[in-house]
Amino acid sequence: NFFAANIRIGICTRELDLYEELGHNDSSWAFNRFDGTVHHNGQWVNYTIVPGGAKGNIISIILNTAIGELSFSTNDRID
Repeated sequence: NFFAANIRIGICTRELDLYEELGHNDSSWAFNRFDGTVHHNGQWVNYTIVPGGAKGNIISIILNTAIGELSFSTNDRID
């Protein structure tokens, strides 16, 4: 099923058009769990946490607004 495979998680600003895909504009950033790519403004890059889509993986979003940094991680545990 294409839609089950194309799940993205991410963040957006208030300016996001809710009819656009997450990561396809300059108002959102998204991690595609199927192929491990990060999407922003219609462009994508391979990310070092591939593969993110394996069953049971935990994908985290870390946003540091103080320094303007967004990162994603897979299976990292915070104790």
